Amino acid sequence: MISQNDDRRVRDLIGAAAQALASGLAEEADHLVRRAEAEAPRHPLVLNEAARRLLLSGDAEGAYMLLTQAVGEDPSHASIWVNLAAALRGLKREAEEMAAIDKALALEPRNLRAML
Repeated sequence: MISQNDDRRVRDLIGAAAQALASGLAEEADHLVRRAEAEAPRHPLVLNEAARRLLLSGDAEGAYMLLTQAVGEDPSHASIWVNLAAALRGLKREAEEMAAIDKALALEPRNLRAML
């Protein structure tokens, strides 16, 4: 089990990586994600990031495996549910995709990615 301080640290690293990526600093974002992976490879947000990368490379099955672990550990992140829906779409599992989207919207009713 990850400590509260370690959990906060991983969240901060993943958040900083997202900000770096949004600012066009892909190399810095990758560095921050690698640090988070080294500190807590099974953390739900680290699994989510790894799954997101698999989705970008076309590996819906691999992403699905990681994302089911992530939501099993912590089902309170809408972004994980949205990525799970994307993996399920890639696997052509439409009913499950819609259930994942519904879960994301229940957590964040204004989540633009889930609404689209």
